[in-house]
Amino acid sequence: MGLFKTKPYLSARAGEFQFDFYYKEGSVKGTYLEITCNSGIFALKIGGNTHAYGYLLAAAKQGYIEQLHGYVVTLYIPAMVITQDQGLCDECPKAIMKWQKRKEKEAELAAKNVSDAQNMADEQLMRETIKRSQMSRKAAKKASKADRAEMKRILKEEEDGE
Repeated sequence: MGLFKTKPYLSARAGEFQFDFYYKEGSVKGTYLEITCNSGIFALKIGGNTHAYGYLLAAAKQGYIEQLHGYVVTLYIPAMVITQDQGLCDECPKAIMKWQKRKEKEAELAAKNVSDAQNMADEQLMRETIKRSQMSRKAAKKASKADRAEMKRILKEEEDGE
């Protein structure tokens, strides 16, 4: 660790928990949330490229301390108590499995809703991407220029047809 500690972009306190948000422009490594507690027995670091970071940062900026507290307590209790309470030890995996099944059903439904046309377009895009990656820089630039001209032509046709 360096001699100087970076100053947080934003800090918030929720009960005994300290939320320190760090932000460094263009740096995934330098953008994160550090949650610590007064006793020092619990600490959590969340990457700035996650939904949790954005959600908690928005809550902190809006002064929603109860959301911050609720989030960290939901993580703190299982982390500290699951080895001491068989009921909690049994319930946590069940809740996670229930969530996973729900997400699997959502994914299956989303997969069914993807049209054949979308699949064909995605396949064509992948073929073109592979083809471009094998071209020389000059040939790829020429092909991109041709693609842009073709897209302009198609858009103009649609515009004229309306």
